[in-house]
Amino acid sequence: MTLLNAISGALFDPLLAPFGHDPAWFDLLVWPVLAGVLALVAYKYVSNQRGIEAAKSRIRAQLYEIRLFRHDPLMVLASTGRILWRNAIYLGHNLLPMAVVLVPMLAVLTQLEANYAFAPGRVGAVELLRVELDPRGDAAARDVRLELPAGVVLDAPPVRTPDGEVFWRLRAEAAGDLMLSLHLGNATITKT
Repeated sequence: MTLLNAISGALFDPLLAPFGHDPAWFDLLVWPVLAGVLALVAYKYVSNQRGIEAAKSRIRAQLYEIRLFRHDPLMVLASTGRILWRNAIYLGHNLLPMAVVLVPMLAVLTQLEANYAFAPGRVGAVELLRVELDPRGDAAARDVRLELPAGVVLDAPPVRTPDGEVFWRLRAEAAGDLMLSLHLGNATITKT
């Protein structure tokens, strides 16, 4: 998996570099749309279009048969069975194109995830911290306490829900790796 990530990273980093990583919406819009268009083109040339159209045509014919002979339960049952069989054939014609398109789509999704899902918050950005407590545990949401380092400020008071969740709106005022500490009784959990 590391080799695959290295290869796709080496391929995508030059593609993302001319645009930079700001604004993120540009990459998150352009690359999936481009990948979708390329997937449609690949699907057109890799798939068995005649087989797909024949399967869809037979399914339509069986649906008309059900409509015409709706008074005959055995005929409706037989037509339904033939529809299921034709649907399996239709899905079979789509397996090869899906397998061909899967690899590039996974590469695009992996690179977008790697570049944007774990990106740090910018200075001045407001982020939401959510803590979910174990419902079977003894701890109550009111017992959770958050300790903030210098450089992070509380933007709004915490919101505690009856089902054991606590939300804090935090704002970064300084750059760097800052450590948040959550305290619940004697337990302390840190988050970067």
